Amino acid sequence: MQNAVDLGIEQLWKEFDAYLIHGGFLTAINDMALHQRIRASTLNTYSDWIRGDMLKRGKAEHFLREVLGAIVKRYTSQVTWNALAKDLSIDHPKTVHDYVSALEYMDVVGVQHALIEDKLVAAPKTSRKISFRDPFIYHAIYSWLRPSVDPFEQSVLPLFANPERTGQLVEAAVAEHFRRQYPTYFIKAEGEVDVAYVKNDRFWPVEVKWSNQLRREELKQILKYPNGQILTRSNASSSFLGLPVIPIVLALA
Repeated sequence: MQNAVDLGIEQLWKEFDAYLIHGGFLTAINDMALHQRIRASTLNTYSDWIRGDMLKRGKAEHFLREVLGAIVKRYTSQVTWNALAKDLSIDHPKTVHDYVSALEYMDVVGVQHALIEDKLVAAPKTSRKISFRDPFIYHAIYSWLRPSVDPFEQSVLPLFANPERTGQLVEAAVAEHFRRQYPTYFIKAEGEVDVAYVKNDRFWPVEVKWSNQLRREELKQILKYPNGQILTRSNASSSFLGLPVIPIVLALA
């Protein structure tokens, strides 16, 4: 793989935009190269795999649909098992936890816990954030939850016309990439910080903003940490009130 510096920022953004669609799945990459779209059959293959494996584990399909729908609805938001259970026909939080744990074991979802800052461990009894381990898995699940004649045109592409939903997909992708290298959490205090990864016996806070416009009131928590970083949709590194501001693609590369 070429060095990130050699690729150039514009090429990195092009590759990242493509990654948000195909997620690095070879079949989806081939679809985009050959057809300029992800075929419905490709999306169905992966949603069928997830559904089939869950059924083999003794899970009910209608409960699975509800749990996955709740994850999409509350994507990258803080949730508790109790709150999720109240939104579903599932009457016990432990059942919700069992379904999410099975999906986590299958590498379908990742569960991001709040960080106990002085102990560098997860806070077990607080809210957590649940997201899919890959953007393509998000698209496959969404197309199963909301069937359409042409899921690429009617589900995948419209997502990127919605900055809020795109930002959620980006935040989940950033958290997942840090999770591959380090123990990764989020910070829940007076405000929230999207990612806090642990390295060299210290946590490093990272805020993800799918925007070039930064507002102090939206960054009040990350600004409390001298070693914080802000990742943005920019083409060049800069600073904001003393913290480094780095293009998302450079940070991930």
